[in-house]
Amino acid sequence: MAKIKTVIMSIMAIVIVTLSSALLSGCTKSEQTVEKYDTLISSAQSQYDAKQYADSLKLYLDATSQISDRPEAYLGIVKILIDKNLLQKAEEIADIASNKGLNTESSQMYADISKSYFSQGSNEQTINLASKSLKNNSENDDAKILLARSYMLQGDTQKAKDYLDVSTTDKNIWFEARLLDSYTKGINLSDIAEAISSVTVDSTDVSKLQTQYNNLTQTLDRVKNYQEDNLFVSTAISGVYINAGYPKLAVDILQPLRDSMGEYWDGLFFLGKAYLDYGDYNKAIDVLNEATSLNPSSDELYLHLARAYYMSDQTESAIQNYEKAISLASEDLKLSYRKELFDALYTANQGTKAISVLDSIAQTGDSVWLKLSYCKQYLKDKNYQKLKDNLDGLTVQTSMTDEEKSQYYNYYLEYAFGINNIDLAQSLLESYASLDGPKPWVQYYYGKYYLAKGDTQTATTYLEDAIEFDLQGEVTDNANKLLAIN
Repeated sequence: MAKIKTVIMSIMAIVIVTLSSALLSGCTKSEQTVEKYDTLISSAQSQYDAKQYADSLKLYLDATSQISDRPEAYLGIVKILIDKNLLQKAEEIADIASNKGLNTESSQMYADISKSYFSQGSNEQTINLASKSLKNNSENDDAKILLARSYMLQGDTQKAKDYLDVSTTDKNIWFEARLLDSYTKGINLSDIAEAISSVTVDSTDVSKLQTQYNNLTQTLDRVKNYQEDNLFVSTAISGVYINAGYPKLAVDILQPLRDSMGEYWDGLFFLGKAYLDYGDYNKAIDVLNEATSLNPSSDELYLHLARAYYMSDQTESAIQNYEKAISLASEDLKLSYRKELFDALYTANQGTKAISVLDSIAQTGDSVWLKLSYCKQYLKDKNYQKLKDNLDGLTVQTSMTDEEKSQYYNYYLEYAFGINNIDLAQSLLESYASLDGPKPWVQYYYGKYYLAKGDTQTATTYLEDAIEFDLQGEVTDNANKLLAIN
């Protein structure tokens, strides 16, 4: 992160100065200046494609020093900062572009930053940045749909409606706006049906939205003859809202009907699931416990109850309910439930129980996932012999996913460093580096390798590269720890 941060500080210092420069903002650019600017932009893009983000940033910075009121450099800088999850800095650059009068481009920058906040679950920041986007361009449909989603997540359908009037040619956005419009109608079946009546599904580009559309239309077909059965209709429609990712809408529909649910455990289940997805875990526990008292043989109820307990840090109750769900589940579901239980036990530092779950899975067959999970737990326990035994049962195969290959080498390298076998680490790194694609973990372990050899300077270069290549937040914390120590 050191290289990126150094360049960012230079960008902020130099570009802000250019804001007050009448010379740059007012003069006519020479052909030579424009040509140099275009060359720098092209070189910056090439460096970005090569994942040399610090070098790309420097080139974009140089471009802003040539011409400060063209958008390409700012767009490039913001893209890199978003990739590196430096969203506050990205917003500051977008502010500079906005102050330069680049309204359309800065609007899109704000919208792109807003998308990143939305993907991280930061609703308040999503709304803030999307609102800034619309101030610069009131017709930015990306910003509109982000605001509509965010207000729908909050259950504020009235505000969401204000942003569903889109004129885009982007079918995904238009389609989503129509679906969201139908969700604002609550359980009024005729209004929901009218809201989606103009939707025609004929593109594979909207597959996720198409699933929502199909769920909604199928539910409408199923409940249209039960309009007088408000509890049944409400429960069915709430299931669509939950599956679409808007649990607060389901809560708003079902909570007023809770006292009338009586023996209708399905309604309680959907209300409990909605609370769980919305993050109100205590209410989810109350409702799901009530549902299990009505239907004590539902594995799905116990599974969701286990998740609610787990998310509220009541680990023992979570484990008990996971075990209950497994005991009731069909054979084809037991495996996925046990995997989830293993993850809970691993996180809770209950290694003995975690291994016992893996042993129960092993009775039904072997798999790459199983051996890697044994490795994961034995590494945490620093049981290097057991770790090695399971690594010996694996080889890197073409059928492995990239993530599985990475896990295999990471566990093996941790074993090598754990037993101080530096030669083994070198051999593993050579094989690891031969895999396709940029691998921040490879850079990280090379840094660790050179530290073990006492070559601090080379180690620092590798660790800084690991951080620069790390767009998923996989290695940055570990690399920074090693850099801080040395």
